[in-house]
Amino acid sequence: MFTADEVRNAPTKAARTEMIRDNITAGPWIWVARALVVLHDRQTNDEREAQTTSHSNGVGFNGTDANILSSFAEQVRAWEATPPQERRYAMPLSPRQMELARKKVAKYARQLADEVEKRLGVGA
Repeated sequence: MFTADEVRNAPTKAARTEMIRDNITAGPWIWVARALVVLHDRQTNDEREAQTTSHSNGVGFNGTDANILSSFAEQVRAWEATPPQERRYAMPLSPRQMELARKKVAKYARQLADEVEKRLGVGA
């Protein structure tokens, strides 16, 4: 799998997108958890609140995925907000939820590459 530095320093956006997709589909679970939160943050406020997609703006979750992936993102946030010694589980999602999230989130790799470029000021 690719490190965050390798993704950040990828020579092209296409390479960065593919590295992100690979990490989401087969990498450590933390890539999936972070991707869920980043994509959820890209939803508009009203979409986050309703766990739907109501704006055709090309960012965040699509209409089919909005409800389930918003729920997963909120679960990740709640898990992260819990002090480590008080967490009941080692991961924020169950193995079955993680498997589903990996499949669904991989298609958003381009948006995640966009976010890397935006946040870090990199791009190709």
